[in-house]
Formats: sequence, structure tokens, C-alpha cells
Amino acid sequence: MITGFYRVLKAIFGKPLLWLFGIRVIGGENEPKDTSYLLCSNHIGALDPFCIAAAIKHHKLCFMAKKELFKHKLPAAFFRSLGAYPIDRSGANVSAVKGTVRMLQEGHCTAMFPQGTRHSGVHPSGTPIKSGVGLIAARAKVPVLPVMIRNDQWKIGIFRRTEIIIGEPIHPEELLPQGDGEHVNYSEVSRLIFDRICALEEKR
Repeated sequence: MITGFYRVLKAIFGKPLLWLFGIRVIGGENEPKDTSYLLCSNHIGALDPFCIAAAIKHHKLCFMAKKELFKHKLPAAFFRSLGAYPIDRSGANVSAVKGTVRMLQEGHCTAMFPQGTRHSGVHPSGTPIKSGVGLIAARAKVPVLPVMIRNDQWKIGIFRRTEIIIGEPIHPEELLPQGDGEHVNYSEVSRLIFDRICALEEKR
């Protein structure tokens, strides 16, 4: 659900942000309304989290942020209100996995980029992906919502025509056909998720 300060910010900045960056949202009806989910998207620029958050209608999206941003109460409260949650990058993989799985199991919706970092100006299908997304999806056992950010140049820019395509959710039993999140190939799960993201390029 979208509540409080996040709702106010979204109401003020959401539509103007989509307009400024020429974003058309396709497939908004695919977003689950009554359950938490792990949103996974390709990553083409620093503004991707803001554009995706503006495109999502029914839930507040949570993103990882380095724990140093949460040292003081006032900044911490502000970042949490925006949907950020702290991750200890010194223990990066373990902290990120546990923190994100916990958020999902507590009913929050979180967003991740399987590529791990930005790949601006190149087609996403040829970029490397990380196994962490597969691990989190397997452990949390919530639907995965595939999203593609697409335009001709694979870069976010002012008034550049861009589409954010929201695909149908991938349900846990599809990712884990044996129902076991402990004994799976996480790289294969990440690949399945990212292949589903890349397949959204054909949607219009």
C-alpha cells in the first residue's frame, strides 16, 4: 500500500516525472495489488528507481541504500519514507540477501536490478547478471514482477520517448518447480527472471 509522506511525494512528483522523461507505462494492470513482490528491471540509468517508482501505482517500492545514510535520525527517517532500507556493504552479499528477504516476507515490495549496475546505451540482453536476485527470489518465495525500461538509445533523457513495460508476475512455483528454495541453481533462477525481462521488449 502507498501511505503517508510517500503518497504525498508521489502525488506531487510522479506524473511530472513521467512527463518530463517522456515515459509511457505499459502493462500496469499486471502489478499485484494484494501481495508483496520482488520487482526486477533492467538498469539503464541513475534515474531508473525514481521512474519505476512513479510508474508503479499500488505499492510503495523499497530499494537498498548504504547504511551510512541512516546514521542520523532525521536523514534516516527521510530515506525510510522514500522506501530506502539500509544495507551493510562491508558484508554486502549476506546483508543484502537477508535484508531484502526480510522486507519481502514482512509484506513490503522491493525492487532490484539483476545486472547489479547500470548498463547505459547497450541492449540489456548481452549484459552480465548477478545470481543474488535468484537467491533472494528463491528464499523469499514471493512473485517476481519483471519490468523493462526501453527506448531507442537505452538511456533515460529529458523528453526522450521511453517505455516502462510491466510484465506478468512470475510465481514462486515457476521459479522453484520443486518448491525448494534451498537446493536450486540461483544463477539459473536469475537467468530465467532476466530472460523474462528481455522478452518484454516485444510488448507494445
